Amino acid sequence: SKPKQRFTTLRQRAVGRSADLTEFTDGQRQDLSDRTIMSSSRDAPTADHRAAVAKLYKQLADIRLGSNQDIFRAQARIAMADGVGSFTRLTVQVNLFEGSVSVLGKDEHKEELREYARKNGQRRALGCFALTEVGAGVVSGMVVQTTAKRQEDGSWLLHTPTELAAKNWISQALVAKYAVVLATTSDEKTQEEFGVNAFFVDLDEAVKTKRVTIADMGHKTVANDLDNGRITFNQLRLPASAIMDACGLGKGFAVVFQRLLTGRLGIADAMLLAMRRNFDEWMASIRDRVCLLSSDGSSARRLVDMPRVANAIRVYERDYAYWRKYVDVVKRELLESLDKQVAPDRELTEKVAVAKIGCVDHALTQLLVLKREIGAHVLKQQPPSLQVDGALCGQFAEGDTHVLQEKIARDCLRALQKRPVGWVTDVVKRKRSLTEAMHTLVLGGQLAASALFGAAASSAASPTVKSKAIRAWHDCWRQVYRLAEARQAQVVHRATNQ
Repeated sequence: SKPKQRFTTLRQRAVGRSADLTEFTDGQRQDLSDRTIMSSSRDAPTADHRAAVAKLYKQLADIRLGSNQDIFRAQARIAMADGVGSFTRLTVQVNLFEGSVSVLGKDEHKEELREYARKNGQRRALGCFALTEVGAGVVSGMVVQTTAKRQEDGSWLLHTPTELAAKNWISQALVAKYAVVLATTSDEKTQEEFGVNAFFVDLDEAVKTKRVTIADMGHKTVANDLDNGRITFNQLRLPASAIMDACGLGKGFAVVFQRLLTGRLGIADAMLLAMRRNFDEWMASIRDRVCLLSSDGSSARRLVDMPRVANAIRVYERDYAYWRKYVDVVKRELLESLDKQVAPDRELTEKVAVAKIGCVDHALTQLLVLKREIGAHVLKQQPPSLQVDGALCGQFAEGDTHVLQEKIARDCLRALQKRPVGWVTDVVKRKRSLTEAMHTLVLGGQLAASALFGAAASSAASPTVKSKAIRAWHDCWRQVYRLAEARQAQVVHRATNQ
């Protein structure tokens, strides 16, 4: 039918064709809550997964629970030695899972983790962090379609209403004992909505109820020592105590977002360190390589002194020093904020985002440039600490680069809206602004777009206004990213020249 064909087309655009996503009708897409088949499964971890878990237990022994300084140090060691899979596993365990429980969890959740450790020779319980979904991954702006409805007895029914709502790419899902699951909450009887909240779920026990399916995502191009799973819930009943509402009902998403900050900065640091190791290894292999410039051998030059190679090396060293200085500044600020148990302000949040965006881009760019300029010599090396697909993982982990850049641009426009009209006119006349990209937006007649966007940010905005705002935003997407890039440069400059 035409409705089904239209939906399939939209789905293909959003998530692409996938053999394991079967076609389903609009009716099924809207509501699959009448499923009655009682079945569940959990794919077994591979030998590589089990070996990686054994390594993780050793790493956890050196990390004090809740110590952000220990976490950063461990991430740095792993980035230099063990690669993307081990880095991601550690970050998920100590930052996203344990960090969320420590901030949002009830006392009984924390005691359950402590009791598990006591019973298992102080081995901490493995956990995962279930946020991203099939139809709402990192580029969606963190949309959550999984639902949790409160029942009259206070319990919650956790449910995956559509196939697109299944939790997807969940790191450590096959080996985790527990999970922090993000779901959109409401009251079954009154239909009152409470926003997105986190739930503490015992996956081992949940699988026994035959209301949960955890499937292996399969082979990847990188980090196959890390298990990634797809989790589907079928009206899983959770006790009233399962909700992690220590900071208040509906406020958990904002707190979880703060946990992403340490992960983002950890990724930034890891990208710098891993790329530095690549560079040092490549330089060691070519430092004494000689290029003959004449057939009789009378004229020769070292490879590192050839103009293109020498320039690539200079650019790398310059950019590495630039980002190293910035990340160290931001790390000190973030650790100070976390140690004081003060929520990072908007300025620090932006600085962390800029660090992640910039360091991932630095790693991706330098990987390609240096390999191209050094040539075949890099092919003889052992697999480098950081490969292109590993750096790409950094791009979309803990907040996709493009989503973060759009937020930076939106914040710039909101700041512009607060300025008097005369200020905007004066800026245009003098052609002097915070950024060249801001000029592009203003001179290109995009002030209307920014005004619409500001109106759409209001909860009282009509659907028509919001639709126009989104359309205007998308129409000037190139300027949006130019604005974000210019703002990023300004943030780094201010932070490193105080």
